[in-house]
Amino acid sequence: MAKQKKNNGQSGRYISLYHDLLHSPAYRVLSSAGKTLLIDLRMSYNGSNNGNINAVFSELKHRGWKSPTTLFKSLYELRSLGFIALTRAGGLKQGTRVCSLYRFTDLDVFDIPKHGIQAVKATHDYKAYKTLSEATQALTDGCRKLKAEGIQKQSIKKSPVQKKASTASKNVLEIEFSSSKTEHRSSSSLQNMNSEMVC
Repeated sequence: MAKQKKNNGQSGRYISLYHDLLHSPAYRVLSSAGKTLLIDLRMSYNGSNNGNINAVFSELKHRGWKSPTTLFKSLYELRSLGFIALTRAGGLKQGTRVCSLYRFTDLDVFDIPKHGIQAVKATHDYKAYKTLSEATQALTDGCRKLKAEGIQKQSIKKSPVQKKASTASKNVLEIEFSSSKTEHRSSSSLQNMNSEMVC
């Protein structure tokens, strides 16, 4: 007879993280905040929504997160080291602002048509780093890259407004210049007419 597992009277939902993940060099170089975020995000997983995991500050602040900056930095760590991967970039979609969505790379993803998420097998990206040195370098490079991408997105968001302002300013100048030329021509024509009348 197979030996049954004892649950010690416990019931309800739980999260699981395999030992090979917890012993990986990538996990060992995570900051305390990064490890905490991994667990907090894992609590959102219900068995079928991998790929539809968000990290919205308004929700996570109820778990004790007090700074958006710390949250973003921890997200960069988890992405840089391959514990989570982006499935949908946040921003404006059909006139509505949407949040970024993520998947855990150690779990399979099922189709979620509502969010345009396709099924994919677990990729275990964090296993790519075999030593602490490799993981540390990946963490540094990855966070730097993601931070630069974030700054670039912010500048792109601002540029259309600046461009419109620049175009509007240019149009005003062109109108003023055009009006000035018209006035000058009108004045010259009037002078010529007066000259002809005098003659």
